[in-house]
Amino acid sequence: SNDNLGATKCPFSQYFSGFTTVVPAGTFYILLEGNPLNAVSLSVTDYTGASAPPTQFCNPTTPRRFSSRSGTVSDGSGDSSYLPWTNCKFLLYRSGAKSYDITFTSFATEPTHDKLRIYNGDCDDFTKFSPANEWSGPTAPWAGARNFAATNSRVCVHFYADDTVQAAGWSFTYNTRF
Repeated sequence: SNDNLGATKCPFSQYFSGFTTVVPAGTFYILLEGNPLNAVSLSVTDYTGASAPPTQFCNPTTPRRFSSRSGTVSDGSGDSSYLPWTNCKFLLYRSGAKSYDITFTSFATEPTHDKLRIYNGDCDDFTKFSPANEWSGPTAPWAGARNFAATNSRVCVHFYADDTVQAAGWSFTYNTRF
């Protein structure tokens, strides 16, 4: 519940541990209430002045568009590993495209947890998704080019990762077929 000063009170009946909160920049106050005979341990980390947390290499809500006849798409991490909780969408769209040939140039993700999916169609319509079009692991899922049909000239690539293990990521080239 909130009091009239805007402070947040956390009612804990007996014990708590691992409580974490993030507050916006500015001043905040912590008030611990309880039995003075009980030991209380409190750790507050102040990130003021520390380097900002890393920024994702992509926008999880707006797909990055690739409209050239051919090109390269990657998770964007370059020589680094991708970040925890990465969630990226990439849209291949070239007017008149019937399909796209995709060839991996690199591929390394955490097996079974960090996955690359390829959808036939737009990024807001995942009804065309097939589990056969989902990959993860330390090696490229195929050698050479693989063709993907393009509904309305579109193919969506979706990459997402959890927070446990990060890897080098992935990169592929694509060529449009008309």
